[in-house]
Amino acid sequence: MHTSVLFCAINDDLTAGPVMYPEYPHRQLPMEKNWVFFEGDDGELYCVYHIHPKHVVFRVPYVDGGRIRDVYQTTMEGAWSRGHYRGGASPVRIGNEFVHFFHGMIRNGRSRGVYSIGAYSFQSKPPFRVTRMTPAPLVWSDNGTQPTTNPHYDDVIYPGGVLLESDRVRVVSGEHDRNIAEHVFDLPDVMAAMRRVTAASLCVSRGRPLHPPEVPRDGKAYVRCEGEKSPHKGKPVCQCRECGPQCPAFEPDDDDPTDSPEADDGLTSELRHQIVAVTRPEDAEDGPGLIGWCSTDKAKAMASLIVKYKPETIVEIGVFGGRSLIPMAMACRHNGTGRVYGIDPYDRDAAADSLPPKDAEWWSGVEMERVRKSAEDAVSMLGLSPWADIVVNRSENVAGAFDRIDLLHIDGNHGEETAARDVELYLPKVRPGGWVWMDDTDNGTVGKALGIVQSQCELVQAYSHEGGVAEHRLYRVPL
Repeated sequence: MHTSVLFCAINDDLTAGPVMYPEYPHRQLPMEKNWVFFEGDDGELYCVYHIHPKHVVFRVPYVDGGRIRDVYQTTMEGAWSRGHYRGGASPVRIGNEFVHFFHGMIRNGRSRGVYSIGAYSFQSKPPFRVTRMTPAPLVWSDNGTQPTTNPHYDDVIYPGGVLLESDRVRVVSGEHDRNIAEHVFDLPDVMAAMRRVTAASLCVSRGRPLHPPEVPRDGKAYVRCEGEKSPHKGKPVCQCRECGPQCPAFEPDDDDPTDSPEADDGLTSELRHQIVAVTRPEDAEDGPGLIGWCSTDKAKAMASLIVKYKPETIVEIGVFGGRSLIPMAMACRHNGTGRVYGIDPYDRDAAADSLPPKDAEWWSGVEMERVRKSAEDAVSMLGLSPWADIVVNRSENVAGAFDRIDLLHIDGNHGEETAARDVELYLPKVRPGGWVWMDDTDNGTVGKALGIVQSQCELVQAYSHEGGVAEHRLYRVPL
């Protein structure tokens, strides 16, 4: 029952007081770390136990052997889109909030973990609701200081301490489990980089852990709810990840709504934030998204289809910078199933083949190798390697690799014969009831390809741009 975390108070003479083991009966792992302790406004010791998908904060008493008494939970849909995020340095009080510099980690496709540092803020009083978060890392680990080339050693950066100095903040971190580094940030820049997140308290926003034999023997974690507004007050309430529904009696802050007009698209707020981050326009205030032309609305529509119908094999012809491949892979990751195969030769001649002279001239000036690398790096750095493959080849060369396709996205070369050939090769592989997404249907050069699709499939929806002309269309193969 004891965790792998222990603590003690430091006496005035700098000697250590009694060592205590925080006792929490519903720990999630056999051995735990990344517990983050901080002193609350009331002088009590608190601990951030877990960040996502639930922000869990304990009050840890100095008596009774450190047995956890009060548990505060809030759901949190964050803007962070760079893999897992877990504890780091002790939160520091800035204004009326605490700011926690945490560590993130993604896999780079070669099993090596790549760490980073981000930050989020939460309320200074219970239930410590999360308010804002940086959508991208403030700093990445430096592979150049990694002392080993062993692919199984992670590129580590872990924030261990924070020092506030007027309008600057110093973050001291460990690197590669061997070195110590210091990172200095302008505090206004850090605060400006944070984006508001959606958070709401659970009905167990304040409760006491139930210890055996009080707990029902179903393997789940329970607390005795003490929420004043909760109909469950005084009753055991499950707080495991699968359960813990939002209390119907709890109303979130008026300025922190949890409802969204897009809620019927099936996307979580977190997934929606991630898609927006990678499809922002080039002149966006928060920085540009990935290279390419896929709009945020189209990316959301594609992700929504994947979340709802859970296709296993998704084939995209024409990847370029990955603006549509990445959101589809994010949706597969959300589902826990499915894979996107993006096909693109990244070759100027192939891109310009059979196009009108003006379009061919434009493609002849594109730095294809740079675009390819940016797409591959995005898949890796966003932790999407299990959900996406970029196949660097002409579409006609790899059609035989696919026997059955659940969702086909045709967005390759728009030359009349080239686009028609893609349809002729890949449409027969789409299963009955499968989906076909045709891009740039307002481009006259894809008319032949579009005619083939229309003759064999049922139009589900035509998506229009401001001019009112359908720029991409979703079809379904008849059952």
